[in-house]
Amino acid sequence: MLSELFSLDEGDIVVVNLSSHWKSLVLALASLHHGATLVDAGGELAAEAALWITDAPNDAQIPASAEILAVNPAALALSFGDDLGPVAEDFNASVRTYADQFYPSAVSGTAAAIIGSTGAEPLTLQSLFDAQAESRGTILVRAEIPLLELLPYAVAQWRAGDAIVLLGEGVEATERLHEGERITFDYLP
Repeated sequence: MLSELFSLDEGDIVVVNLSSHWKSLVLALASLHHGATLVDAGGELAAEAALWITDAPNDAQIPASAEILAVNPAALALSFGDDLGPVAEDFNASVRTYADQFYPSAVSGTAAAIIGSTGAEPLTLQSLFDAQAESRGTILVRAEIPLLELLPYAVAQWRAGDAIVLLGEGVEATERLHEGERITFDYLP
């Protein structure tokens, strides 16, 4: 979908300006599959974004040159359900028109996957996907963790064979939740 709608390609800058959520994780991974580099919305490189993925498509912070993908994070939302502005694409409506498919991509492992706004060295695709982690079972993770911080942790834990239960903002981590989801580790960075 990202390559067909936005011609997303290796080296393109993508901002995923969404809270940590299963949809934001999927869209971040899909962007990386095409070789895009993920940057923080507040970082210097955000001004060069080819694609801005957001739940606020009319945000003045979005550069005029960026294409916009508007996402409603509600689990069963069939459309964005609000003002898309003049140029945003509705993720919730569009995604249903594409089949679930995966095609390998010939993206260089040395390509930058994530460039944070802290001035740290960029994380390459190879470093992101080669990271080792101790298997923890079913991990409870809070959505308050920024996406670009959560993504490397999630990828490493998935590689270790773990499942992640992403707890929405403001939702309490009750004993019932722990038992029902069979949580074996509570991730608190």
